[in-house]
Amino acid sequence: MGSDAIDQKTKLIIAFTVSTLNNCDFCINMYAQQLKSTGFTDKQFVELLATIDLVGAMNHFNNGLMIKPNSEK
Repeated sequence: MGSDAIDQKTKLIIAFTVSTLNNCDFCINMYAQQLKSTGFTDKQFVELLATIDLVGAMNHFNNGLMIKPNSEK
């Protein structure tokens, strides 16, 4: 997956996250297996999925309220 500016485990976490958000069962399973092979634990999966759920919900909430970022002056 490209250069080594970001370590492989972080890239797999990102890939798993994007696959989860896109609801791609094939990709979720593939990246989950690859993460497990790096020593990623069930506890880490729970925390990752909780984070994905929280951030995704906050994005929907903020978009629903049409909250925009503060402009820097």
